[in-house]
Amino acid sequence: RRTGQDERERSLPEHMRKRPKYYYYYEWMRKRIHGALGDLPGPVVDKLLTTDADELDLLLQYPQAIKGQAEEYLGVLRDRGERALETYSAPRMAWDEVRALEA
Repeated sequence: RRTGQDERERSLPEHMRKRPKYYYYYEWMRKRIHGALGDLPGPVVDKLLTTDADELDLLLQYPQAIKGQAEEYLGVLRDRGERALETYSAPRMAWDEVRALEA
């Protein structure tokens, strides 16, 4: 019975398939991150995707900002491991830092 449902689901157009909540947002952001930084380890990409949507969009607007955040996460992953990265909390960008990026 499940096989018939799976087959029917695959035959539907992409926009009609059942997807997890925010599926398309995460796929879009994943492509933007890859476009800005190239290949990153999965845990770093996943950590970037847990960033507040507005903050992540802001970081992606400034290559040096997203690169700095990724390097910070890569350092945590390298030095302390994947579990530490999952619980690591990076401070949000301050307004002064945003203005400095715009200059």
